[in-house]
Amino acid sequence: MTTARIDRRLPAPGQGNPASNLDQVLHRIGRASTPEVPTSPFGITLGQLLALPARVDHGAVVIGAQCTIEAVQTVVPTLIGLPGALRDQVSVEGVDALVIEWSAFSGGPWLGANSHAAHALSEEIFDAGRILRSAGALVYGLPPALVESSTDARLLSTCTVNLREVPDVDLEENAPQSPLWEALIGLLPAHERVALKAAVDLEGAEA
Repeated sequence: MTTARIDRRLPAPGQGNPASNLDQVLHRIGRASTPEVPTSPFGITLGQLLALPARVDHGAVVIGAQCTIEAVQTVVPTLIGLPGALRDQVSVEGVDALVIEWSAFSGGPWLGANSHAAHALSEEIFDAGRILRSAGALVYGLPPALVESSTDARLLSTCTVNLREVPDVDLEENAPQSPLWEALIGLLPAHERVALKAAVDLEGAEA
């Protein structure tokens, strides 16, 4: 009986079995496993979808209580900070201030933004502050009297001004300040404003 001989030699270039579609299959699998960058099916930006203004005249974005929003609205054009849109809002031309009031984290759309449970919200606020700081704009923080958590500290680090630790020179009589600054200082509880003023007076008397 004749035994068939198996040829174990590699095929010469251009010869051998027909080309395999393995590479093509692997390529398709690889592409399927890579998530696509989200795009708007309407061809518009988030800012356009929210009808954000193209520009404002020295405006501010506010994350805060209703009384804070109203106080800022009396002195400058104001955008109310919205989760998911904050980066777009602070990027509007002419916005040169962000106000972050910690009371906003006790309820509403920014609930828990100063806790680890809402990491995405805290990072969005931090990034918004970074965007404005890199443009030379101001980020005002109005934190609680005692800041304890690491998330609170991170949010405070994105602020250029801690309104509870206002430099003495900025509280002196006749020190030139912007209307927005005056409105924000006015939001501090009366006893805190008195304490800050007393500290300035005491230092002036000792000088």
